[in-house]
Amino acid sequence: MHILSNFYNSTRSEYYRKLNEISKNEVDLTHFINYALQGFKDGCKKFSIS
Repeated sequence: MHILSNFYNSTRSEYYRKLNEISKNEVDLTHFINYALQGFKDGCKKFSIS
């Protein structure tokens, strides 16, 4: 499973925007971490069994 890489590929412009934010504000990774967690959460939903 490539949950995060699939998410990053499907939201490529957002991914680059978040990376750009990090380069401007090296201390605060909060927005990128939230973005990555959302991708992980969405990816896990695809594999969950109800």
